[in-house]
Amino acid sequence: MSFKQPFYTLKISSQNCGFQITVNGCTVENHKENTPLTIEHPINQWLKNGDNEIAVHFLNTRNPVDRKKYLASNCKLNCTLQVKEHGTDIETHASTIAFNGAALPRVLDSVKIDYNQEDKINDTFKASTSMGNYTLSNNQYITDRNGELFIDETKAQLGPRKCLLLTQNITLQIPFAEWAFFSGDDAEKLEQEMTDEEWEKNSDEFLIHYQKLWDLINTENFDELSKHLQIRFNEYDQAFYRTPGDSEKQLFHSLKSAMADKDWPLKPLKPEDGGISVSFNKKITWLHGGNDILDGLICFEHTSSDLAKIFAFYFSKINGEWVVVR
Repeated sequence: MSFKQPFYTLKISSQNCGFQITVNGCTVENHKENTPLTIEHPINQWLKNGDNEIAVHFLNTRNPVDRKKYLASNCKLNCTLQVKEHGTDIETHASTIAFNGAALPRVLDSVKIDYNQEDKINDTFKASTSMGNYTLSNNQYITDRNGELFIDETKAQLGPRKCLLLTQNITLQIPFAEWAFFSGDDAEKLEQEMTDEEWEKNSDEFLIHYQKLWDLINTENFDELSKHLQIRFNEYDQAFYRTPGDSEKQLFHSLKSAMADKDWPLKPLKPEDGGISVSFNKKITWLHGGNDILDGLICFEHTSSDLAKIFAFYFSKINGEWVVVR
């Protein structure tokens, strides 16, 4: 293994496009507007030893001129996998999905993408990392048919968001056991597949799991709360090479600080405040607050401003029981 303690991140930069980026079906970034974005996310907590999928689910966003929703021709996106040895600052480029919408083929007299013109669609991401095996040399990955890093070809299709989906599979050597959520039960449907009635019903019924956490936080019963979060704490400690117990200490310090400040009351949970989301791999289910699927449902709201301290919790159904995994 090239890195003893590899620390992986995704660097994302975009112009004029909305998208949802996932690692192994789990969302790491949800950008719904055409505004420029530059951001970096740690992703060790979503990776596994062997094959890993990085996916870009583009969104049809509203054009301010004609008010129609579609993927614009002037959109650009780079999604780059970086890795470094934990505790160091030297980052190594592993792979990139590079997209330029200028070559997108359109259906005649329409803004819709013509998915039958595969060659033209492939031209939109031709600057992505080429398929092949790579080995690490002087902090750079170079082509090597016997290299431990394998990058599959970038592929395009019409995705579940009814827009372009780009995927790139990468074989990685990861030094920790497979995360618990990978063995969880599959959800019956993605939220995109639910009817409005199903979505509302599922959202309301799932609230009970958050109410348990809310009650424990509100009563400051952190010993009992710890029992509900052990998978999350243990796996975060492993993923980020922390001393065992550090992830628990960090979260509980934040919660206790918020509870101690009377200007930041814990917001009561209401059915209408939470919307259900399901990861694309159907392994993780959660309720989100606000308009963004990554917004946590449990939050402390400031009494004299619009500020909020938000806490997100994600569940998997393992051995028939819903447990917090992230």
